[in-house]
Amino acid sequence: MAGNRRKDRGSVELAKIFKIFANEDRLAILAFLKTKRERPVGDIADNIEASFGITSKYLLYLAKNGILRRRYDSPFVLYSIANDISGPARLILFILSKLLPANHSTKK
Repeated sequence: MAGNRRKDRGSVELAKIFKIFANEDRLAILAFLKTKRERPVGDIADNIEASFGITSKYLLYLAKNGILRRRYDSPFVLYSIANDISGPARLILFILSKLLPANHSTKK
């Protein structure tokens, strides 16, 4: 019975990693940051053509999941792609960096 099967810890972790990347705005953020050392929220929001609030939410989500690094430089919060991404997330990010153009935007 499918409902009673135990979930493999590896597949649960992999599903979590895919969820991190399964959003067009988050992909646009990563595409933008791959060509920039670090940027404040406002610059990222302008580039992906999203509100400051939603951009901030996505940046925090990516940072909490270890994909981005954040640094405070009053009055700004600066984000960059983390250097210490490991395992499947690093591989997925590498593949995305080859597939997404730096000017990737979710808006047409």
